[in-house]
Amino acid sequence: MSVILPNYNHGHFIKGAILAILKQMSPGDELIVIDDGSSDDSPEIIRTLACTHDALKPIYFSNNKGVHLAVERGLELAQGDLLYFAAADDRICEGFFAASISLLDIHSAAAFCTSRAEYIDTSGRVINEIKVPFPVNDFVAPDKVHVLLVKYGGWFRCNTAIYRRSIFDESGGFDDDLGPFCDGFLCMLMALQYGCCFVPKIAMQVRYDPKSLSMAYKNNLDDTIEFYTGVEQVVMQKYYDQIPQDVWQRWCGRWRYAVLSENLKQINKDIFERVLTALGFKNTVIRKTLSLLYYCRMFTLVRTILILMLSPWDLRQVVSHRTHKFFSSFARD
Repeated sequence: MSVILPNYNHGHFIKGAILAILKQMSPGDELIVIDDGSSDDSPEIIRTLACTHDALKPIYFSNNKGVHLAVERGLELAQGDLLYFAAADDRICEGFFAASISLLDIHSAAAFCTSRAEYIDTSGRVINEIKVPFPVNDFVAPDKVHVLLVKYGGWFRCNTAIYRRSIFDESGGFDDDLGPFCDGFLCMLMALQYGCCFVPKIAMQVRYDPKSLSMAYKNNLDDTIEFYTGVEQVVMQKYYDQIPQDVWQRWCGRWRYAVLSENLKQINKDIFERVLTALGFKNTVIRKTLSLLYYCRMFTLVRTILILMLSPWDLRQVVSHRTHKFFSSFARD
């Protein structure tokens, strides 16, 4: 296996990340660390560790080139049949590599294996688990992947993904045009064609960073809409014939619903109407109805209409989930 670890100014985390990875590696595995022009003590830490660990192969950029170029350089050097892309500020949990590789050995057709994960803050305190919306374990065949994506959406925690190199390359690798969604889309694409494995144990602690690339898109409403509409355009232009339309329509409905639902109480009526237009709500009657309900602060009704219009999930599943939740709450009382 080849582990590719880009680093930029994570001197306070990089030693722990490298040692945790090396501890789980088997003979013949390699850890390629690309320091992306760090100005802190990262290069010195990496050099010191490389002197005592043969599996550690460091690369140093003289200036910051960005994570995508760092990953590309790592891929050029990687020799393993399996790939794992690590993050300097995340923590891998004990047994992560062994459990995933064992499943991939058993299910040779699977494109990758992912696991459960949880968020931690900058001090390492657990914030919350990243939920999987349904029970999954072992191998998920392509036809089952299709059904689950339509019903529930993606469950891939890409920071836990160990990829089969041959399928990763055949599928085109990460598409930079998709930005922070490049790994999630690649997982969806490969799972639909080859199937994937899942380990139902927490294998990763993901450090929540509000300044990260992915969070930067979520913290600004206009940037969020621009990002997701851009992703839609790229997918339609490049991958239209590779993604089932029902899967893609669900994905598009989910992000539109999420953007509106999560921002209902934080924006004014004018911005709400502008967002409706930006998200493609062209019917004047519908826009005015939603705006009126929003003005009257009837947020639950607005969300209900959005669910009916956008179909972000299987409606039968939504009704079943809400009914179960209601009766569970009633039984506890």
